[in-house]
Amino acid sequence: MIFIRPLVNLRHGLRFKLPPLAHHSSRFHANQRNSLSGSSRDTPPHGPRFSRPTVFAFLTIPTVYIFDRYTNDSTIVRSLRTVCVIGGIVAVYKLYNSQLLHGLISPYLPVTTVHEGTSSMLLYLLQTNKGVYIKFGQMIALQANMFPAEFVTKFKQLYEHNEPDAWGEINATLRAELGPDYSRHFAHICESPISSGSVAQVHRATLVTGEEVVLKVQHHALRNQIGTDMACFTLTMKWLGWVFGLPLGFGMDFILHQIQTELQFTNEVQNADTMRALIAHEFGALDTRYYVPKTYRALSTERVITSEHIEGSSLASLTRYTTQFNTRTVVHDLVHIYALQLFKWGVVHCDPHPGNFLIRQCESGREQLVIIDHGLYMTLPKPFQRRYCELWNALTRFDNRTLREISQEWGIGAIDVLPALILLQTYKSSGVSSTFDASRDRTDTIKDTFHTFVTDQDVFPLELMFITKTQRSLQNINQHFGSVVNRLKTLSLVAAASLHEMERESNRKRLEFHDYTVINYCCDLVGSWVKMQHALLNVYVSDIIFFKALRVRQEFTRVWNRVVLFITGHEGGELKGSEDILEGMLRFVAKEYVGLDIVDDGPVLFEG
Repeated sequence: MIFIRPLVNLRHGLRFKLPPLAHHSSRFHANQRNSLSGSSRDTPPHGPRFSRPTVFAFLTIPTVYIFDRYTNDSTIVRSLRTVCVIGGIVAVYKLYNSQLLHGLISPYLPVTTVHEGTSSMLLYLLQTNKGVYIKFGQMIALQANMFPAEFVTKFKQLYEHNEPDAWGEINATLRAELGPDYSRHFAHICESPISSGSVAQVHRATLVTGEEVVLKVQHHALRNQIGTDMACFTLTMKWLGWVFGLPLGFGMDFILHQIQTELQFTNEVQNADTMRALIAHEFGALDTRYYVPKTYRALSTERVITSEHIEGSSLASLTRYTTQFNTRTVVHDLVHIYALQLFKWGVVHCDPHPGNFLIRQCESGREQLVIIDHGLYMTLPKPFQRRYCELWNALTRFDNRTLREISQEWGIGAIDVLPALILLQTYKSSGVSSTFDASRDRTDTIKDTFHTFVTDQDVFPLELMFITKTQRSLQNINQHFGSVVNRLKTLSLVAAASLHEMERESNRKRLEFHDYTVINYCCDLVGSWVKMQHALLNVYVSDIIFFKALRVRQEFTRVWNRVVLFITGHEGGELKGSEDILEGMLRFVAKEYVGLDIVDDGPVLFEG
């Protein structure tokens, strides 16, 4: 018995208090009988034990994933991926810029390497989530002045051909939108798309009447993903703005509203009809400068557009050396119609990507500009449109009093920076502006500049963000073709004429009141006419001194280079165009007053 007690203690793992020695013999025999009978009541459990939360998670996570993948278009997974990637980017920059680690890491890890890594992370997020995320990335690529050059280089890929949906998904969308028997309207539909974008893909088709059309079909999963994607993107931008102290959430609701409007294809059909009517009213039904393809409303819904098929060359495929078309005529027509949209019509196409325009020759031999995408439009409020005309006219006439008045009305404090956003060139009002301190942190500079520029966010017109984006795209297109037209002249002429027409119409309505006489009307009309002539005089003088003289120098340099090439076999340098010079001036203003290095985002438009 003395030798059995230690064995029993070891067998039970020293977990139980042994009974007195007098009862130990009977307990031992009872345990022995239980062990012989196969009972495991006193033996330790065999195998691992799982807690209830572990079992619940083990069963729930796969179930939620399968449900999200096959019935919810991976909405939950996409949102979690966004949070993880953005959180990782924030953590990388926070650790790199922290006082504790920056001195240890920066000598061995340059900031360009950090930008390269974080831009790859963000590109992975956008390309994996696809859909609206591609649209967000394209917006960042076009407005890349706030981002390092590594981001611009990476985001060029977002303008390339996006992965299309399978025909089964497209067929399901067509059945849901046009009806189960939609094929009775078509003689043939090509199942392979001719192009695929961030929002939709395009298929060629033939109606039963023999008309050649194109079907623009929204990506199948976009309807279920759009709400969650936009909410997640808004929260992410506000989170980043809070972390870095930057105004990244400013105007976000307005931007998202415009994107949601673009995703409603019925609005695109309406925009196309509106633009077609405006062009016909302005130039006449027989004019051949512009063309908007016909849309078939009976075969168009919120997710499907059926429109006329047009054969032509994409503007994105042309270069300054193109001989097939007169690029000067093409660029002038493009800038002119945008001037009419901004200053006269008040209906603006806010996505002037070169891929959204086709060029073809009419029977008369003149080039025709075909507008094939009408998704992102913006209708300018009448008060803002007039003030914008007045602002442009004030900049043309060097009217600093009107410039200050409009700046205060719009909650803008940096009067010298505002003209750079409007004209995309330098402008000096009066006084000496403070310059950028290169020793300061770039994030602090951007934050302080924003608060200096926008002193009152409640009255700042958010339409300026889309107009500035549009103007920047027009500048890049003109620059790409060698600055063949004077963009500022075309815009200024239409702005002056539109403002004069607005003031005359406003004064005509004031004649209904007794305190406004015909004499007052005539005086105001003459004053408006004088201001318009003053603006036109400045425009024509600057055109002769700056643009025309520069074009002569360009042509002379081009001829001289041919002579040098013929004699020496080496090409000479090419003289910069007007847009190149304005670009340099804008870069100077951005660096001197804001501390931003403006990158060349023109190739982003044409390489995608």
